[in-house]
Amino acid sequence: MKFEKLNVQRIVFVFLIFILLFIFIIYVCFSLPRITQRPTIKDSSKSHHVLIIGEAQNKSFLQRVLTGAKEASENYDCVIELLVPKSYAAEESIDSLFEYATFIEPDGIIACIPETFFPSEPLVNSKGKAIPLITLSNYNAELEQVAYIGTNQSELGRKIALEGASYLSKGGKAQGSVAVVSLTHDFRVNYSTLMNSLTNSLLKYKDIQTSVLDYANGREFLAKEDIDLIICPSSEDTIKVAQLVTELHKEGKVGIIGFGGGEILETYLQKGTITELLSIDSESMGKSAINELFSYLNTGYANSYVMSGLEIKRSEKK
Repeated sequence: MKFEKLNVQRIVFVFLIFILLFIFIIYVCFSLPRITQRPTIKDSSKSHHVLIIGEAQNKSFLQRVLTGAKEASENYDCVIELLVPKSYAAEESIDSLFEYATFIEPDGIIACIPETFFPSEPLVNSKGKAIPLITLSNYNAELEQVAYIGTNQSELGRKIALEGASYLSKGGKAQGSVAVVSLTHDFRVNYSTLMNSLTNSLLKYKDIQTSVLDYANGREFLAKEDIDLIICPSSEDTIKVAQLVTELHKEGKVGIIGFGGGEILETYLQKGTITELLSIDSESMGKSAINELFSYLNTGYANSYVMSGLEIKRSEKK
């Protein structure tokens, strides 16, 4: 009886171990993010490995960052790879990308992060050594980062206002009606800073009548009122306004100064629906990120804050 009881206990024990092992394998398979390109651990022909990571909605932006980073990498012995989710699914969060990045153990991470992001786990390799982090676009003072590369939001607001005044200049005098629209619910601190700087800068022009439109009244106002220029401070707003102007058959009758990049906005710019498009010089950001990363790796020092430039594209159609 004791022998049979012992065998049963062993069988139960082995069965439980099997179940736990099976659950662990399932967890590992599904917890790692589904990515567009699975990076190798390290290119054997290169001494350093750098990952660029970010959310799916920033994929086109990050691809341009990658282009600039690869150009700069010609001066360094490194391979650079882009790591983004395939979809916008919630489970493919920026946090899971950081977890996967630390699993790969690169020599550095370049990340486009949400404004309020803070990793749940420290960014360290298997030896407990911190992985150098360069952040793009959004700054988080609580995040341990070697350098931040982005645009001063106040300066960006003033620049957009200046472009608006230039568009409305007639005989050397800026005059007309402007609608600054925010058709999306955006509560980021950086976005608020940009909007405040933009609207305050426009108010300095006495002959420009400025209306600030939010999500609740923007669409109805633009449908009824005659506006000389619409200014959109985000890519989401720019796309929505371009669509609305097309629906209202006001193309060519109202100017649009938008912000952002990507195929959709480029198409509207080529058609003349969007008059002018401002965007962050993402390739320049990629170059700066690689230069600052290798400055840190080689000397232990990097510029903590690097200003990125702006690209301005104007439609050829009048």
